[in-house]
Amino acid sequence: LTLYFSGTDVNFIDKQLQSSFTDICIWLEKNGMKANFEKTKFMLSYKQNDVLPTKIPDLIIQDKIIERVTQFKLLGLHLDPSLNFNLHYDYVLSSISQRVKFLYGIKRYLNPQAMCSVVNAHLHSIIDFCIDIWCVQQQSKIDALQAKIDRFISCYYFPRISKSKCNRNINYNALKRSIDVQKL
Repeated sequence: LTLYFSGTDVNFIDKQLQSSFTDICIWLEKNGMKANFEKTKFMLSYKQNDVLPTKIPDLIIQDKIIERVTQFKLLGLHLDPSLNFNLHYDYVLSSISQRVKFLYGIKRYLNPQAMCSVVNAHLHSIIDFCIDIWCVQQQSKIDALQAKIDRFISCYYFPRISKSKCNRNINYNALKRSIDVQKL
């Protein structure tokens, strides 16, 4: 369950959250359930250049203090307070690096059709998930992700050519094309 409230006054948002969560707790009790306060967290989102108040009030529900977090994973998307998606980018970059390393280990056992399926399943699926966030990333970050995949594919299909030559010869920019489609 995720609750969203917006506003400029942190105290007002705090009161809204307390009121809404109290209503949810009442509904849970009526239906024979309880909220797990150990797993309940809250995060304030704001623009990068905004100045937050020095004292942010604690969120207290049923005499329990709800922990404030500065990062949150929601349905596989890593969120940070300024919603610039840098945490998610770092996660995707790490995942792609790990999976490319794995693919280097098995590449000699796969024919080109199987490799194409494996690359789509193991690499493109990670990048294509929540593709809308790539529209706010710097082009250099997108290029770094694509370069990892390009290097692997070029080394698979052109193993006798040096890596620098492969990178110049390959025209494999599925990520860039997907982003251009998303921007339309």
